Amino acid sequence: MVDKVPESDLMIILGDVNAKLGKEPAYQKIIGKHTLHEETNRNGELLCDIAAANNMIVMSTQLQHKQIHKGTWRSPDNNSINQIDHVLVNQNKKQ
Repeated sequence: MVDKVPESDLMIILGDVNAKLGKEPAYQKIIGKHTLHEETNRNGELLCDIAAANNMIVMSTQLQHKQIHKGTWRSPDNNSINQIDHVLVNQNKKQ
């Protein structure tokens, strides 16, 4: 379905994808520097693959925020916070 969107259109994909995005250099072009996690999980790898295949970037990790504002899910016991909801946009439309 993504391949049917004209290149001139702005494409935004967002959602709760349970993807932890880390700070690995291999993903930095897609993810940016401002992620909550150190290591990318399997869902994060898949999200990066989708983004790369469709010339997209993860905007939710491109901009600097305070650590307390990065989390999108908190465990019921309040012991862990994860950044698992993300926003992807066309790389050529990020400005």
